[in-house]
Amino acid sequence: MVSNHYETACRWIHTGPGSSLRFKFFYHSILWEGDEVDELSSTAGVWIPVQVSRDYLLREPDSSLEEPLWVQYAHKAGGELAELAKEFGLLP
Repeated sequence: MVSNHYETACRWIHTGPGSSLRFKFFYHSILWEGDEVDELSSTAGVWIPVQVSRDYLLREPDSSLEEPLWVQYAHKAGGELAELAKEFGLLP
């Protein structure tokens, strides 16, 4: 299901065939304007791009207790990504 309507998405999960374990909801959007676009550069140090397989990216969680996907990526990628996440208290 693709929708930009929050109530419709909630009904799809609570009374329809949807499952909260198989649902991704993106709230709001981010727009970069003018000189802010420079933040998207990998050399800006704001974002750390990682390469993962399509299967890993689109996999479904086994349970609601599973770590968030970004945490799994950080663990799997290791190196600078994991160290930065630890430094900022995002990983144990």
